[in-house]
Amino acid sequence: MKRILAASASIAAIGLLTAGTASQANARTTGIGVQLLDGTAPHAGWMQASIPQGSSGTWHVKVTNTGAAAETTATVASSALGLYAGGPSRQPASTLQSWITQSRSGPAVLAAGQSSVITVTVTVPAKAPLGLVRGYAPGCPASLAVNTLWGYDYPAGGQVKVDIAAGIRMYITVTHRQ
Repeated sequence: MKRILAASASIAAIGLLTAGTASQANARTTGIGVQLLDGTAPHAGWMQASIPQGSSGTWHVKVTNTGAAAETTATVASSALGLYAGGPSRQPASTLQSWITQSRSGPAVLAAGQSSVITVTVTVPAKAPLGLVRGYAPGCPASLAVNTLWGYDYPAGGQVKVDIAAGIRMYITVTHRQ
């Protein structure tokens, strides 16, 4: 499948046509928004922190169904700033994957315009290597291998299946334990 990359914005919204054909009878608006509720300057839209070994950082992310009908939504951490076709299961796992916990671990159905807030915690192991935790995205330049928390929106049924996603970059730097 074709890979589509969004590298210029801190929050990227991308739609991928993954199967079928469109018809007027099945046309409807789908969409998802993700918003970091407690970001800090200079990039308030990114999860960024220097976290000492053995400590944690926590963020709150608002996920909104911006579409016109109920949709299934999920969040997934990935090592890529770009979006791979095929939904959450096709994303390369985040290099932070084993460090991340979320208050909601699975998909949720949100009505049109409905939001939910997810707590995302990054817990750095006591013996983690110092420095920036880099992403890894197979086949991508290093500049696009950025840990990202993606919000996905994917309608069920119909002739057209569209995967919609929006992401928040994650820049975690491991520091010495204090």
